[in-house]
Amino acid sequence: MKLKIIKIISAFSFLMICSLGKDDLPIFVYILFSLYQFISDIISLSFSQHDIFWEGITAIPIVGTLYIFLSSRDYKDRYLMLFCFIALLSIVISLMVPNIYYRDIISKLRLSFTIPFLAFMISSISLIVLTFSNKND
Repeated sequence: MKLKIIKIISAFSFLMICSLGKDDLPIFVYILFSLYQFISDIISLSFSQHDIFWEGITAIPIVGTLYIFLSSRDYKDRYLMLFCFIALLSIVISLMVPNIYYRDIISKLRLSFTIPFLAFMISSISLIVLTFSNKND
């Protein structure tokens, strides 16, 4: 039961991490927008002559990774959970990297990024440590 709560905290804090750019929107807004735009472009492709918003297809693996992270069992899927954590962490790092080159990253760190990022890191690392140390499953 404790591991499920930590998984939910980790997934929720991941979805609430905001980008460091000028728009400063959470990840779940990007996922919803890109999926909506991608699906509406696919549906209306025969009616218009515009291109498909292919960036929307990147939201599908993010949703799949979150689902696998939340549905993985305790000790049995510990390596899969570790891989999902690394994949989700790489998504967060990809939000940070473009802004490092343009401005001073320390001055761009806001609480809308820092607090959910720390909650995601602490809950995910504690979840992985508890999962690897608990062999009762």
